[in-house]
Amino acid sequence: GSVRSIASIQLWNRTDCCSSRLSNFYVFVSDVPFTSTSVSATIAQSGVSNYFTSGEGGYPTTKTIGRTGRYVRVQLAATDYLSLAEVKVWGP
Repeated sequence: GSVRSIASIQLWNRTDCCSSRLSNFYVFVSDVPFTSTSVSATIAQSGVSNYFTSGEGGYPTTKTIGRTGRYVRVQLAATDYLSLAEVKVWGP
């Protein structure tokens, strides 16, 4: 429930089916709540960092963050179903 230092975030795609449901996605990190569910508005929001992955997510996909954050959101670039197996947020 507080702002913490984030070193990296790992995302695991599903292995049973539907691996395409974690593709072309953003990971958003912020110290303050997100003000919109829109991808473009969230990218434009002050204080929000975004990390994009094109193609399918891996087993795992690791994003180096190197900033503080309290809020983390995974969102597809397009409108579709998002499905993933696990998300781990790592400190320094």
